[in-house]
Amino acid sequence: MTVKIEKLPDEPILSLVYDGRMTPEDLRYTEQESVKLAAGLEKPVYRVSDARALKMSFSDLVILMFDAARARNQPGSLADPDFVDLIIAPSEGLVAFGTKSLSQEQYGKLNIQVFDTVATAFAHAREEIAKRGA
Repeated sequence: MTVKIEKLPDEPILSLVYDGRMTPEDLRYTEQESVKLAAGLEKPVYRVSDARALKMSFSDLVILMFDAARARNQPGSLADPDFVDLIIAPSEGLVAFGTKSLSQEQYGKLNIQVFDTVATAFAHAREEIAKRGA
């Protein structure tokens, strides 16, 4: 498995760390585990994904994008309104390119934000959560 998922204590935030090559099976696992870990949390839950160590070819990216679009009605998918996805990745890499591509209609017009650092992604999630309580 290329992903480690954990729920942060006392916050509606899931932390995901990817390492190695990601497959469609990893994507399904991420969706299923996210739903389990988010049970009982205030929605939406922020899913902060550190993809800096993710390895993929352009072919891998296309397969994952197609699979994500096909699964968009599944609980825990990138299109699930119970989750807000924040990705940490180099702005010039394939992960950022794929994330931007997912905003196109054929991939579900997803709005996934990309951050350069873990700290900025978590800070953004916490700011958005604080706005809910205001």
